[in-house]
Amino acid sequence: MVTRTLGRLGILGSAVMLALSVLLCGPARADDQAQIAAAFTRFIEAANAHDLDAVGAIILESPEVVWYVNHTDAQGHEGVMRYFERVFDGRWSAKPDLSRAKWTRMGPGSWKLVLPIVIAEGSSDGPAQPLDFEVSQAWLLTAEGWKLLGFVTRSEPAP
Repeated sequence: MVTRTLGRLGILGSAVMLALSVLLCGPARADDQAQIAAAFTRFIEAANAHDLDAVGAIILESPEVVWYVNHTDAQGHEGVMRYFERVFDGRWSAKPDLSRAKWTRMGPGSWKLVLPIVIAEGSSDGPAQPLDFEVSQAWLLTAEGWKLLGFVTRSEPAP
């Protein structure tokens, strides 16, 4: 009888903990993901429009920013902005697939987002070459909202 009661309490306790975690963490995490997805969408729209100011507003103002796309790297907010100044002189566009996003909460106020993306880049007098990548991004919650801290591509999908 005691074992059955403890077993039921264990199941009940597990159910209560699950419900509490969904109630306390689920909506906040879903809200974080929705806000980051919206910020990333704004970033892509700004980048595809070659709007340096709007792109810069979404990238964290920090020397710690890491950027690596197609064997080109940039460090810090200023370095990333120089990267965009250079690629915006030519043809540049990106098409992410948010429907295939993989989300990982790294801690309070920080998320990793991994998804496929096609980035097309080329000179202003020629066609843009589209390349398929998987991009890993790091997002940080600041007083100004979600900011992009890292953007690293790899050309082959993860295993």
